[in-house]
Amino acid sequence: MPEEFEEQAVEPLDWRYYLALGRRRIWYFLIPFFLGWVVIWSMSWVLPSIYRSGTLILVEQPTVPQQFVVSNVAGDLQQRLQSISQQILSRTHLWRIIEGLKLYEKQRQRLTPDEVVANMRKDIEIELVRDNRQELTAFNIYYSSREPQMAQ
Repeated sequence: MPEEFEEQAVEPLDWRYYLALGRRRIWYFLIPFFLGWVVIWSMSWVLPSIYRSGTLILVEQPTVPQQFVVSNVAGDLQQRLQSISQQILSRTHLWRIIEGLKLYEKQRQRLTPDEVVANMRKDIEIELVRDNRQELTAFNIYYSSREPQMAQ
């Protein structure tokens, strides 16, 4: 029995074989492609739009040498960035913004101020930016909302 298999001539497979195979099985490729496209397209109509606005804040180290002027900045850049992010996310600061811009009107009617501020904290993202030497030089602040005017 193994001798029969050895005697059969095996043709080398070339690009024409694969092209003919692709033409014969075209529906195996097209049907999943179009079904996937229809699912993604329909999901884009069903899911709500989320708008995102952001800003970059640069934090620079003092450039004057310490021998000429004594630095009045205590702590390193990491501590300063941590302090700034805590100030940004503080309850009083966020509540002032919410009241000043009249944000979360529907939620303010049924939730406590702490819950409204917690919802706003979920919509804010702070991302640290590092340079080529892996030193912190800046940070991005992003705010997401379902309404484009509120995101801006």
